[in-house]
Amino acid sequence: MPSPPDYPTESRGDTRSFTLLGTVINSVTGEPVRRAAVQVSGQNSNVALTDAGGHFVLEGLSEGNVFLTPMKPGFSAEDGSNTPAQVGNDAPAVVLKLTPWAAIEGRVITKDDLPLEGLPVHLFAKQNVTVLPGSYLARPAADGSGNPGAGRVRISLVPSVTLCVEAAQRMREFILHR
Repeated sequence: MPSPPDYPTESRGDTRSFTLLGTVINSVTGEPVRRAAVQVSGQNSNVALTDAGGHFVLEGLSEGNVFLTPMKPGFSAEDGSNTPAQVGNDAPAVVLKLTPWAAIEGRVITKDDLPLEGLPVHLFAKQNVTVLPGSYLARPAADGSGNPGAGRVRISLVPSVTLCVEAAQRMREFILHR
């Protein structure tokens, strides 16, 4: 039986590990995001939390390429969820961006300063905008003067400011053409 050909082999004794440094920032304000989780995929699925300055340290990584996913409730990852990063001796520090979810809140009234009835239902039907009526955000006043949330609406947990502004523009169009 012929012997197998000689192939170059990697030395299994080389157990060098590397550290990857980075920062997570708010994509809108540029401020650091504290207590955000940063997960590594592509190697060993390490996770690190950012400190008060938004800095994180991922240790025990092998040299090569990895993908990083920043996560924090109330935020979404910019440009998808996996950011490529290089691990090794001369690897640069990584800056990851998280975009805060947006909310629009306001009061919708008629010309007579009365709450516009049925606005959330009509907005969804005509403009595909889901809103939470203010009457759900407040309780009737103890003195019987009514519900301070009447006529108020809130659009929340929208993943981007752009989508939130777009929804507000559709609300405006709906109200102007009502």
